[in-house]
Amino acid sequence: MQRTGLLTCAAALILAASGCGGDGPAGERTGSATSGSGTSASNRVVRDRAIVAQGLLRRADLPTAWGGEQRVPASELPEAGSSSTRGPTPLITAQAGRSFTRGKAFVQSVATVYDTAETAERGFRTAVSDRGRASAVDQARTLLEAKAGQLQATVGDVTATVAPLTGAGDDRAEITTTASLQSGGETLEIHFFTAVRRVGRGLSTVQGNDLGPTLDTAERHRASERAAEHLQAALAGG
Repeated sequence: MQRTGLLTCAAALILAASGCGGDGPAGERTGSATSGSGTSASNRVVRDRAIVAQGLLRRADLPTAWGGEQRVPASELPEAGSSSTRGPTPLITAQAGRSFTRGKAFVQSVATVYDTAETAERGFRTAVSDRGRASAVDQARTLLEAKAGQLQATVGDVTATVAPLTGAGDDRAEITTTASLQSGGETLEIHFFTAVRRVGRGLSTVQGNDLGPTLDTAERHRASERAAEHLQAALAGG
């Protein structure tokens, strides 16, 4: 992809909107409800918060050019799979996220722990369903349209596809969202990638884009595997 004025501006704006968080290693969210008695439920929340904190992508998992580690604020965590699930919302007991940057590109890792493997599987199925793809399209379009005015650009087609992944995880797939921006006769195609891997009652997502120097396909898939392996190990130790 050739670096142009539109690409440079789009990268800066999209990074500011979607790739940055606050200070500290990882943002956290705790579920509003838990199973079991008050004491056991409280203990489980404490344990699950420790699990998600350990179940994230780490700086050492990425090539050396990546840095800028930041937490994802709790208010920006996605509550994976819950917003579009039919019936009762899958019970999320804890969630945490952190992001890394390289130039204008970003990689974001989110670890989510559910009350059971069954609800985690439901969260995964929702994320990669038709409704999940529609949500990915809506999110990308909303992000780009919010920034298009600053770029004097218009948003073109936005589509999302799901492809299977190999390697770590009981369930695994990658959602690729493709969007186009047009400005002054110039067209920029942007890809957002979200790898989703379920490990037991945990869900690991690694998200990035292809703006600027970023991870190639093999590096991106390896990063998502490493994050899932960290979450799996944390669940086993918990």
